[in-house]
Amino acid sequence: MPPVVPAPELEKALYVFNYLSATGTALFIAGIFAGLLLGMKPVPLARLYGRCLWRVRTSLLTIALMLALGNVTRYAGTDSTMGLALAQTGWWFPFFSPLLGWLGVALTGSDTSSNVLFGNLQKITAQQLGISPILCAGRQ
Repeated sequence: MPPVVPAPELEKALYVFNYLSATGTALFIAGIFAGLLLGMKPVPLARLYGRCLWRVRTSLLTIALMLALGNVTRYAGTDSTMGLALAQTGWWFPFFSPLLGWLGVALTGSDTSSNVLFGNLQKITAQQLGISPILCAGRQ
């Protein structure tokens, strides 16, 4: 709804799983090739992969929950509301933008998760202030 967008528009809640172009797919295939080239048999290689997944289960769950929280805040309009509030800071926003990025990294533990949580908020604030959304997201 305005003032976030020029005209009312339904948000497209669409998820596309691009498994072939995802970074993890190339890493997975490279890991399989490397294991086979190092002389591992397929069954021990699969067991090793399973043990690795078991060891990082907590990290994987945390990453999945951060992505879920980012989607919830986006579709609930929370990031739009906070973006409009931050736009009220005016020329002080370049001071608050990196602090917001720092807070996101401190809360989530990763810059990628911070971008998922606060990237749309930064974009909306930049659009309201008439400055480059790409520059604001880069400062985060």
